[in-house]
Amino acid sequence: ASLFGIVFNLFAFILGLSNTTPTNASIIVSMTPIFTMIMAAIFLKEPLTFKKIIGVVCGLSGALILILTKSVTSGVIVKNNSLGIALCLISGISYALYLTLFRDLIRRNHPINIMKWMFLASTIVVLPITWSDISSFDYSILTTKTCLEMCYVVLMATFLNYLFIPIAQTRLRPTTLSMYNYIQPVVTTIISIIILMDVLTIYKIIAAILIFSGVYIVTTSKSRKQAVDIQKASSTL
Repeated sequence: ASLFGIVFNLFAFILGLSNTTPTNASIIVSMTPIFTMIMAAIFLKEPLTFKKIIGVVCGLSGALILILTKSVTSGVIVKNNSLGIALCLISGISYALYLTLFRDLIRRNHPINIMKWMFLASTIVVLPITWSDISSFDYSILTTKTCLEMCYVVLMATFLNYLFIPIAQTRLRPTTLSMYNYIQPVVTTIISIIILMDVLTIYKIIAAILIFSGVYIVTTSKSRKQAVDIQKASSTL
């Protein structure tokens, strides 16, 4: 779970982002719910219903509208675009595998306990790879602002994020859970508008409607248990 949920997921994404453009990385990450839907159908036998497919496509369309209508970042140096896209694909598939393969493990254990062992295991795996950079870095150049930003990334974007995911996994199906990835570009756009880094356009409004509609459609689609119950009821009648 640690390898798929943290190491391969985050490590591959960060390396991928450094080798391709933010737009390409965002598009690939937006495909995570599609990967999750396929994995859930294969490993958990979740029904691949027409309604669920429509919901995922609807959310993906909204995310793509937000991503593709953003202003292109100038000065982005692309080292190896093909490698970057491949690494982002590995990241998305890895996270989809984490959501599906380890659902029962997550449900059996307390979220704090899961996070404790997952982050410990990922640290053991990553430390030998990153130790040379950690030991040779000049920490004196870090400013207060940079330290606060790093604290935010560790506390909010990592600790709380990964703490809430197992809690959600005990209550939601993997496909439904992954659909909330589509909320990220919406939140990013809203904050950008508030701090005057972006402007509200008709494209953004349409994208938000598509994303929230997609989440609603997938959330209200039938689970495997519901489908089996309906089939049993029909057979009884």
